[in-house]
Amino acid sequence: MKKRMETVCKMMAMSILLLCSFLASLDFKIPDIAKDSKPIYLIFGRVLKVKSGKKFVVILENKAQYDIVLYGIECPPIEKACGALAKHELENFISGYKVFCYVLQYENDVYQAIVYRSYVNFSVNHYVVTRGYSWLSDECGFQEYCDWWQSSLLDAKVKGIGIWGDSVLKK
Repeated sequence: MKKRMETVCKMMAMSILLLCSFLASLDFKIPDIAKDSKPIYLIFGRVLKVKSGKKFVVILENKAQYDIVLYGIECPPIEKACGALAKHELENFISGYKVFCYVLQYENDVYQAIVYRSYVNFSVNHYVVTRGYSWLSDECGFQEYCDWWQSSLLDAKVKGIGIWGDSVLKK
């Protein structure tokens, strides 16, 4: 019985690896998007550069680059010390990693998305809120995400972490 379980586990692990490598090999094409429409698209690529606590550039296998903004959250401006800390936190978490970007809005060549880093089972958006480097925007339109993120935001404020720490807020 033990040997059979080991065989089943190995087969499942191989299946998961094959699926991940298949997804990694796909070259997603982003069609032209009408300005007023808000469809969902998927962008899968590697994080090339982090611009701020919520903005970064993704590069695809075909070298196409996309500006991504974390949907539903706001961060301090990069010019402030706490904004630089937010950018540094995001860089440490996603720079160089492959990410899945579920695009919810598009305007002026910027894709607003809920983003997942490969091999991590929660969104980058949620991670930044949990670490105390952002807050929810007024336009957070997906209630299930917003409720979850709001709870994490309150935890970060209570714990005084990230930009909610006393020493950071005074800068």
